[in-house]
Amino acid sequence: MTAKGDQCLLLMKLQTFAPLYSSIWACCLGSQQTTLTTDHSIGFMQQIHFISGLPRSGSTLLAGILRQNPSFHAAMSSPVASLMNGCLEQMGAGGEFFTFFNESKRKDICRALFNTYYQEQSDKQIVFDTNRIWTARLHQLTELYDDFKVICCVRNPAWVMDSFEVIYRKNPFDYSRMYNPQSRQTVY
Repeated sequence: MTAKGDQCLLLMKLQTFAPLYSSIWACCLGSQQTTLTTDHSIGFMQQIHFISGLPRSGSTLLAGILRQNPSFHAAMSSPVASLMNGCLEQMGAGGEFFTFFNESKRKDICRALFNTYYQEQSDKQIVFDTNRIWTARLHQLTELYDDFKVICCVRNPAWVMDSFEVIYRKNPFDYSRMYNPQSRQTVY
């Protein structure tokens, strides 16, 4: 595709997301019932929402559009979900230190991960944390936050696969982390 074609494709995607962006703005800031996360030890207040969904479905583009609003923080996939999962593994029944943690302490530690990770964004009114795993962790998010939203980006799975194939063919000598060494050995 030519540079002009790429620009037209980007413009079409931006036009597609424009109504979504305005509705996100209205949903996130228009509601008077929003509950802010407060951590008095760190000293800032934020509302946290989540971006999840299929790979290659526009979550990075959506984060870029959201970032244009100075009240929002949004980025590519964050490590918060993996950090939280690692902590819960260590504090869980299979962990060596299980007896030291009750339900309340586990929740406080998970909440502290969010607050500490986003402490540098304390000037932002709303933080969007992006990770594909959030749709599988809704049960944990409902325990941590009273009022949050999840934006789930979707795309036709055939188009997702086609997008991966295009990337793979564009870079035949670049071994991506998308594929492990065993899967590169064969087409099956």
